[in-house]
Amino acid sequence: MVYQWDFLGTKDKGRETVEFVNDYAGGLVKITDHEEVQRIGYITINPIELSGNGRAGGYPSGEVYRWTISFEEKV
Repeated sequence: MVYQWDFLGTKDKGRETVEFVNDYAGGLVKITDHEEVQRIGYITINPIELSGNGRAGGYPSGEVYRWTISFEEKV
């Protein structure tokens, strides 16, 4: 099964996510969701792209960016 998550955040959080994806894409990872369900699989999107340029209204500072991460569960 393939999962996809869309994020909205600051430029700094986007950069952290890019570093995470660059480090772990193609490698086996375990993801735990908000209901404590664990899934083992692979991050399948690399490179990750940040898009956006508006001001971050409710955020401390910087611009608002959107990005998506895909995850393919190992069966």
